Amino acid sequence: MSKKLSPTHCLSELKTKERLLSSIHKISSLLTRPISLDKILTCIVKETAQVFGFLRVGIFLSDKDKGLLECKYILGFSPEESERALTRPYRLADHDCLDTKVARYGLTIYSPDMVNDPRATPLDLKISGYMKRQATIIAPLKIKKDTIGLIVADRREQELHLTKKDIDSFSTFANQASIIIENARLQEQNQRKIQQLLALQEISRKTSSTINLNKLLRVISASAMKITKASSCALLLMDEAGQHLRLASQIGYDGLDTARFRIKVGEGIAGWVAAHGVPLLVRDVSAEPRYVEAIQEVKSELAAPLISENKVLGVLNVDSVNRTT
Repeated sequence: MSKKLSPTHCLSELKTKERLLSSIHKISSLLTRPISLDKILTCIVKETAQVFGFLRVGIFLSDKDKGLLECKYILGFSPEESERALTRPYRLADHDCLDTKVARYGLTIYSPDMVNDPRATPLDLKISGYMKRQATIIAPLKIKKDTIGLIVADRREQELHLTKKDIDSFSTFANQASIIIENARLQEQNQRKIQQLLALQEISRKTSSTINLNKLLRVISASAMKITKASSCALLLMDEAGQHLRLASQIGYDGLDTARFRIKVGEGIAGWVAAHGVPLLVRDVSAEPRYVEAIQEVKSELAAPLISENKVLGVLNVDSVNRTT
């Protein structure tokens, strides 16, 4: 015999569904105009807190190339807790905790009591102790069968009592948020491609009307910085002996003795690229033994060979003061 729901209970469920639909519509409407993925994530986190009454919410996105689960936006945490979450990603292959389990298996996990939950690992207990997390709910962000991230919500030193319908509603919201996030990602990728094509078109226009070599090299350097959003750029050409790269054009290397600057082929990142004729992206130069410091603030570097008729003529090198994601 089925249990009859009271009018008050039915009304409460209806209001919850209305709030869910309203929030999903609000977030989706952002995609009708140019807007960054960061703003989409910010809106999703705020709507999650408002609809479900959570004080603390975070969004994590998976980076499968690096094998990381990275916190991208967080709400309701102290500055110290936020700093820890945003700068210490989970390693999917090594870290064993509820968050990585949700990322691996794509199933929502609700833990009303982290301390006494048999699923909680030592890492969970360590993080919960630091974050003062007593209870949590973690839902996967999924596109088809692929988990692209998580929405995590909890309460600081408070119990979290959720019904099965609460958990199902949270999972439904996460599913809809996944579609919105993926659409925002695709929009950003398309915008980047359009900007790159426009930049290449501008390079073609400028170079076709430029006969001065120095001016041409400057145009290429400036355009490379614009396309990659780099902080500095060096265009290096091979000397006649094919032993060294000399600086033909640069932006951002003002403190360097550019007239005497040389890189031996095979040494450093640019030298390695010249020797092998293939591009090289270094996301974190501090962990790269081939890196030779030219600018102290540089965190990441991209070098690409300049090739004509199977011969390396030089290297186009861009640096960033940020680590590449």
